[in-house]
Amino acid sequence: MLMNKLASMLAAAMLSPLAIAQCTILGTGTQILPVPFDSWTAIQPIGFTFSFAGTTYTDLYISDHGLISLSNAGVPAAPASGGFLWSPSTASLVAAGAPIIAPYWSDHTTGGGSIWIDNTSGTSCTVTWVDAQTYLNQQPPFSTSVTLFPSGRIEMRLDSRVNNSGSTFGALNAIVGLSPNGAVLPAASDLSAGVNTAGNETFFEEFITTGAATPNPLFDLADRMIVCTPTFPGWTVTTELLPTIIPAGTQITPTPVDAFTALQPIGFAFPFNGATYSDLYISDHGIVALSNGGVPASPGNGSFTYTVTSASLAVGGPKIAAYWSDANCNANNTAAGIFIDNTSGNHCTVTWWNSETYFNQRPPFTVQMTLFSDGRVTVSLENRVTNNGSSFDLDAVIGMGNGAATPLPAASDLSAGLVTNNPTVFEQWTTSATGTPNPLFDVGGRTLTFFPANPGWVVTNDPLRCAAKQTYGVGCNGLALDSNKPIFGTTWNLTTTGIDPISPIAITFFGPSFVPGVPLPAIGINAPGCNIYLGAVFVNLAASNIGGTSVLPIAIPLNVTLQGASLSAQSLCLTLLNPATMSTSNGVEGTIGF
Repeated sequence: MLMNKLASMLAAAMLSPLAIAQCTILGTGTQILPVPFDSWTAIQPIGFTFSFAGTTYTDLYISDHGLISLSNAGVPAAPASGGFLWSPSTASLVAAGAPIIAPYWSDHTTGGGSIWIDNTSGTSCTVTWVDAQTYLNQQPPFSTSVTLFPSGRIEMRLDSRVNNSGSTFGALNAIVGLSPNGAVLPAASDLSAGVNTAGNETFFEEFITTGAATPNPLFDLADRMIVCTPTFPGWTVTTELLPTIIPAGTQITPTPVDAFTALQPIGFAFPFNGATYSDLYISDHGIVALSNGGVPASPGNGSFTYTVTSASLAVGGPKIAAYWSDANCNANNTAAGIFIDNTSGNHCTVTWWNSETYFNQRPPFTVQMTLFSDGRVTVSLENRVTNNGSSFDLDAVIGMGNGAATPLPAASDLSAGLVTNNPTVFEQWTTSATGTPNPLFDVGGRTLTFFPANPGWVVTNDPLRCAAKQTYGVGCNGLALDSNKPIFGTTWNLTTTGIDPISPIAITFFGPSFVPGVPLPAIGINAPGCNIYLGAVFVNLAASNIGGTSVLPIAIPLNVTLQGASLSAQSLCLTLLNPATMSTSNGVEGTIGF
């Protein structure tokens, strides 16, 4: 049974954390404490001189309502707090007393989430609002971020949960945009369609839903990155799908250009088609070559890397084409690169982060490949991968190549899944023209897993499923349970709060959810107001009570069969507040994914 399998795997933490893909926006850098409430943080350094509308700035203030203001050592000061923040208006956007950047300005607060700033690289500054909630504590929470670059470019990101749900305080609107102080308010723009502001330094779009706690069906910027490129004066604004895969491990520098990296250790003996390999070469074009200490050597640089053909899989040594195309991750307009995570001893992950089809076509895309010590290979492709042709080559190839040891077989349909006894397996796509996404490319937003059959492969195709978390029910005597999302390769932290001081531990039980709950008195346990929110119990684990809180960390393994699997949890502690001497929490359901 899948639930039993999942519970036992989680409880034992059988596999170490692995490289991951993400379906949401994560906070990076430093968490800002205390969290502002209807107000602004203390002044924060940007980390470089940021050019905005003809003026440079070195600092910023952050509001919990999804906007930042720019400053130089406190001049100008932060805009007003209170009503200015919880009543967004386009008039306030241009008359705030300071330059404003609003990735998502609405009547929301940090809720149970957090605010982060990542400002130490000298090349970018990112502010992230993680799991904010529309007032008052509406579900689902959502995350947004804004990144500033020294060139003046701005990237705003809104995850798929942003929906312009009206607040219960009366503010039904949300604003996305920016303005220097004192500007004349222009007409609203349709940001999803792309905008050229024709010299105007202010742009915005306002969304107004129909009622409190009512998502707006016309809100069309969820799961999008809004790229704002300065034209001095004015802006060119484009929207792209939100990145889902993030790199892990160490960035390889310098990034090769139409070439392969120096030899990189895999970190273990990787079995591949009857041989084992200890090393690999990585091309910026999404293909790797396997080796042992340089034997066989790198396939060669230049035209081999950017002239994409499946025939090359049957030439030279063994190769793996994660997504081989005329795209690279170096000379583009977004932070990009090649990363390798090869220190665990049981997996090696290579990530091509924010590649762009030649020459610098938007949107960028990310592909991630993991080799496992049992011979499995997974390839995860964002939904931004489209086989849009380069100005030099229109092809893309994904597959396993056994080199000259095996003749090239016929192409396969990887999206359909397959079983083959051939050591080489691949699919090739050819789009119709430069810069034209291929409507027949059918593995974007998917994870392909190649299981070794020795000989041959079993190939499966699964959605790049997102992790999720949902609380349900109500605890008794103040006991509550919450968690982050159970994302592949991370730690699922189950946090129990409100633990009675007499209880040295909190015990967390795992099983399938039973949302209606069963009152304990109904089954003969004299604990009024307490409920059971699990349909069965597979396993239980304990964590120490430290000041009324316990944190139970569960390592989530990377196992494609667990994508979309759900498991619920509920905590219990001792108490003297009822004859049964026990308190129970609400339930939390976690769904495993990327």
